[in-house]
Amino acid sequence: MSSPSSEFPFTFTAVKNEPDTRMFVFNQEFHVFAEPLRMSSAFFEKAFHPSNGIKMTSSSPLFKSDWFTTLDKDVGWVLTCGTNYNKDEDFTAFEGKRSQEQRAFNNVLCAIFNREYKISSAGELNSMVRQAEYYGALPVVSNSLTGPFYTSAGLLCPGADATNLLIAAFKLRHKTLFRECFIHVLGPWSDPQYKTLTDETLFKLADAQYKRAEIHIMKIHMDLFQLAANCPLGAEFFVPSGTEHVQHPLSLAPKCLNDDGRIIMPKFLRKCFTAAAKKHPEAHDEVEKMMGKLLQNRLVLMKDAVSGGGEFEDYFLHFCVPDRMLPWDVKEVTW
Repeated sequence: MSSPSSEFPFTFTAVKNEPDTRMFVFNQEFHVFAEPLRMSSAFFEKAFHPSNGIKMTSSSPLFKSDWFTTLDKDVGWVLTCGTNYNKDEDFTAFEGKRSQEQRAFNNVLCAIFNREYKISSAGELNSMVRQAEYYGALPVVSNSLTGPFYTSAGLLCPGADATNLLIAAFKLRHKTLFRECFIHVLGPWSDPQYKTLTDETLFKLADAQYKRAEIHIMKIHMDLFQLAANCPLGAEFFVPSGTEHVQHPLSLAPKCLNDDGRIIMPKFLRKCFTAAAKKHPEAHDEVEKMMGKLLQNRLVLMKDAVSGGGEFEDYFLHFCVPDRMLPWDVKEVTW
């Protein structure tokens, strides 16, 4: 596994086949065997078809065609071939990171040629999806993503732009990535990221889960006080007992405020859960039934994360989208 560099061409070929296509992504040169491109990309299948009318030319006798970067107002940049190329085009108007775009293009080629690759950032993945969508290669990139998803550290973390990654996962129709991003966009609980989603389907899906969790939290509050009313052990969980001062929910609340003086609900419920376990093991079983599911962690990349604790103090991590609720046809293999 390698990374592209402007110092040397990056080669993608097949057994017993030499590269026949040369591509320039800004200042990075790629030497590519065209047949896998044609088979995996709707764009290149059409471009390489003789009936398309594109004149394939190259300044080198070693290649059949040269492809060059040109700016595009909708997707940032694209590759063009033949007489469409303007050798004097000014790239200073491009606002993205050229190195990131080169790495992303390299990864898309790795997906097409069945090579291993890693994703260094969420921005790089978004660039990959944007390119794969333009070149009609979303299915092959999606199918290649399982390995990089688990080996690319830092792809998702609290504060990351999870909304754009959720949209990318939606376009890729990648279940695991979608579910991971879905948990992140439902936080922080006090100001969830999903509220900025402009896609109506994704917004409704997230909003429904958020409101369902709100109802669950209200029921927890009612059940906690019912426990105190019905059970002496439960009552001791709420009030000082004898000479020993027990941490009860109302005393924990002031320790769970954000900078605006609002309670951080995941942190508060986590402290309630922990206090019940430490001080009143007998009452803990009841508290486990009340909030155990709400406080579980379903993240795949961060299995040690704690809902309501540490960097996830304002996150619930239990959200899950079953196959029947995924916003695409899971039986489709091309799109």
